[in-house]
Amino acid sequence: MLYTLSGVVYILGGLLFGIATLRAGILSRWAAGLLAVGAALSPAASLLPHEYKALVAVPVGFALAWLGYVLWAERREHTVQPVPGRASPQLRPTTAE
Repeated sequence: MLYTLSGVVYILGGLLFGIATLRAGILSRWAAGLLAVGAALSPAASLLPHEYKALVAVPVGFALAWLGYVLWAERREHTVQPVPGRASPQLRPTTAE
């Protein structure tokens, strides 16, 4: 029973993580889509001969490797740069009236 449950959790986890990553748009959308599709197609392994069942996991593994590469790839971008001569409104001193 635990083995069957792990298969369902594998499918749902990969599918939900792929969809959430796709919707967030932070990491690669192609890799997220590949993860979702690969996880959704994993029950198709039951229809294949035994020697080809392991090949069904290749898209999921490739998608996870791709997402890991994108996550750890070095991007040196400055997302927010302060405007010279302007202080943050929270840091301005207030005057007592």
